[in-house]
Amino acid sequence: MQSVAAPGKRPLHNMCPTIVLKDGKPVCALGGHGGRKIPNAVFDVLSRYVGLDHSLADALAAPRVHTEGSNSVVLEPSWPNTVSEHLRSVGYTVTQGASAGVNAVGFDQRSGQFQSASR
Repeated sequence: MQSVAAPGKRPLHNMCPTIVLKDGKPVCALGGHGGRKIPNAVFDVLSRYVGLDHSLADALAAPRVHTEGSNSVVLEPSWPNTVSEHLRSVGYTVTQGASAGVNAVGFDQRSGQFQSASR
């Protein structure tokens, strides 16, 4: 479904600039472009970078998934076929497509180094 500009309509806006702090100190800042897919893409990157302790580059390179709360999901083509097959077997409608783009900068508190990545 695509939003059409018209008088009296509000534009679709899903920006989610995000800053993550640990013990009051910055860990990373990120945001994206790509409309409705931005929140899911930002979550995918954050869950890998902060939650799974992947490098920032690896977190951004990993395949992403998009859903809007229904039983329909969009997987990036780099997901293994076993993932889409499993999702279909439990009732999801699966299609392939692109994710939102994400840009990020991170600060590694252990090394004191800044990192940046985008995809």
